[in-house]
Amino acid sequence: MNWRERLKRWTVPVVDHPSRGARAPAGMHHFQRERDGEYVRFHLRVEPDGRSLLIACAAEAVLLSPAGTSAVWTILSGKPAAQLPDETTAAITRLLDEIGTPDSRYPILQIEDPDIGGRRFGLTPIQADLLFDGESSPFALLDRLWTAQIPHARIRPTAVDAHVGAKLVDAVVHAEDVGMIAGLLAPAHALLQSDVLEQLAAAGLDYVAVPCAVSQSMHQTIFAEDQRDVREVMRRVRSLEMTPVLQVPLFGSTAESLDDVLPTWLEQGVGYLEVYALASPPATNQHSGAADQQTSLKAQPTHEQQSTHGEPNDQPLQYQELRQLAAWIEELSGQHESTIAWLPPLLVPSGGSPSELAKAGPRAGGPLSIRIERDGSVVPSAGPYVATGNLLRQPWSDIWRHPAYQAIRQRRREATFCDQCPRLEVCVMGCPADTTFWAAPQPGAANLAGGA
Repeated sequence: MNWRERLKRWTVPVVDHPSRGARAPAGMHHFQRERDGEYVRFHLRVEPDGRSLLIACAAEAVLLSPAGTSAVWTILSGKPAAQLPDETTAAITRLLDEIGTPDSRYPILQIEDPDIGGRRFGLTPIQADLLFDGESSPFALLDRLWTAQIPHARIRPTAVDAHVGAKLVDAVVHAEDVGMIAGLLAPAHALLQSDVLEQLAAAGLDYVAVPCAVSQSMHQTIFAEDQRDVREVMRRVRSLEMTPVLQVPLFGSTAESLDDVLPTWLEQGVGYLEVYALASPPATNQHSGAADQQTSLKAQPTHEQQSTHGEPNDQPLQYQELRQLAAWIEELSGQHESTIAWLPPLLVPSGGSPSELAKAGPRAGGPLSIRIERDGSVVPSAGPYVATGNLLRQPWSDIWRHPAYQAIRQRRREATFCDQCPRLEVCVMGCPADTTFWAAPQPGAANLAGGA
């Protein structure tokens, strides 16, 4: 079930039904509810106008009207259900009993669709990629994220030695104490140096993401490790009852190979992927013509993108290929019953090295995410690399009004669907071929964490 189906499935209950439940205060709220002998985590983000976003197990979401918000708040808070009409209580109880599954803790990354709600919900970010070097405490940033109603923190360490590993555990414990969804992004070999995975699992880490190229040779070239390290980390993550995630860069010469390796990854128990394209922009920021989209990705010739030795090289994709690539990714996800999240493409400037950009990794998560540098600077997930404020020194409301976010919101208010391709899920948050929604590289980025 893709994200649109998951969201649409749960936007119907109590959306227009009047409620006499308690009014939920605006802000972020964390609940646990017992179900089938296990505790299910819920995050309820209530907007000032009474609408809300309900996230269950970090994996499934509901957009609720003020009436629905009031009813959910009443039941999750343990207040007397007699305040609610019987049919409302039944609908909300059914919703809370069925939404989300405890063994699928991969976070949702994009959840807006005007076809479902009639208008965009106007969501602020729900995820932050937090750069971490082990020197400064992340506690203040985690607290500020929670105050900003951003419930999901993905920690990206610059290294995972004994010192940083201990600090990582402390950070996860604090995030869990606050009530946040906590994830980790780090190279596989760094996670095999000690028992840090076991410690992080005990601290309550929800999932672990590691970078992985589609071929062994490309993986060795970019990440300087053997893919056997990736497989071992994924095995250990599963055994520790956390969710394994692979983060996959896509180049012009290797994108189509994803179809060949995906079944193997699924057999190894990895059903969650994040993919990001390394792509060259057009001469001007214009959409490609419909004629460019008539050939499937699998039929695209790739011989010009191979090295003289027959090995795949790191040539970037061309911007006009991204629509068909995104469509093919959605088809793959459905065919293999897996979750494949499309992250903002990385813009490869003229003369730039796609491999070096892939080594640094994507700027952040999906379109509803932000990046926070070690000093607290906040950077959007797409567009030019620009600090929009500092979360340690400014309230989130001031940062959110920065012109960079205003430009993204304005572009999203414009039509994001066109007649040049099917109505893709990713198009809800911006056309894949529109460089407005790409991530320009950070000057000097030199490692997975993206910090020079």
